[in-house]
Amino acid sequence: MPIATAAFMFERLRAIATAPAPEAAFLDFCANYLSTVEGLHHDYKEKHDRRDAKLAESDRKNLAKAVSGFANGGGGILIWGIEDGSLDPKPIKEIQTFLKNVLDAAPMSTDPPPAGMDGAFIATKDDATAGYAVLFVPESDSGPHRVSIKHAEVQNHYYMRTTSNFVVAPHAQLADMFGRRPRPRLEIHAPKTFPYGKGPSSFAWSLEFDIHNAGRATARDLAIAFERHPDLNAVDRQTWRQLGETTEAKLGKGVVFELLDRRVLHPGMSIAFSGAYLNEGNLSSGESIEMRCALFCDGAPPEYVVLRGTLQPKPRR
Repeated sequence: MPIATAAFMFERLRAIATAPAPEAAFLDFCANYLSTVEGLHHDYKEKHDRRDAKLAESDRKNLAKAVSGFANGGGGILIWGIEDGSLDPKPIKEIQTFLKNVLDAAPMSTDPPPAGMDGAFIATKDDATAGYAVLFVPESDSGPHRVSIKHAEVQNHYYMRTTSNFVVAPHAQLADMFGRRPRPRLEIHAPKTFPYGKGPSSFAWSLEFDIHNAGRATARDLAIAFERHPDLNAVDRQTWRQLGETTEAKLGKGVVFELLDRRVLHPGMSIAFSGAYLNEGNLSSGESIEMRCALFCDGAPPEYVVLRGTLQPKPRR
């Protein structure tokens, strides 16, 4: 099954927004990727009046339910301008203004407001001022999040996401949310370019970056897995040890490293990673690359990310 975390899907959609023919790529992503994964982390909404960038009462209600439900669960993306079920496009006028209105209203939709929300828009082919909006709501450690807007149907409710809907959280689920312990959350902070130099067996590009703990708990027993790549090579380092080729549920077979010496990563801190290389092989100097990775630590689910960067041009000899 494809990777289906909220952060991964949002990054894909944000990249599509600046790609050639973004509307066609966006509609293809919805039809041929999102339709193949469970709906736990994405939902579609039509705007009440797509000729107007203002949020109607029903738009605010739908927004509040999604912010509460996604933040109380594993995070998610709310896609505006697509009809749920049929996936027919329903583009919205003044799309940039509409997205701004969504981003302004989202933090005021729940108490407390989730941190780290973001958004993007995809313009239509025929009208650059119209299009589709995407709101990213990350999983939250500061909840549970209660709807705070004054709407009789939703006010003061705590929502959770099922595979196809937002529902009021039952008592048992709510009790678990209130007892939720802080946990680590790992991220990759990568440079824009990967350096070229002497690798383990020949000249290669080194995949050097930082692993950052953005959560509220200490990360222990860190490991990282890279998807299989024909030019990927790996060596042990003083702080990282290669575990060899291992099958990971969502990446398939790949190379896995673990952090040595039982070191821990405290909240807000980062640790450098090195030891993975891309041999010259079929790669070109200056080429942009994408590699899927999975980050692991004790006490938190895996974080699936896409490592992006440009291979540094080779020096002239």
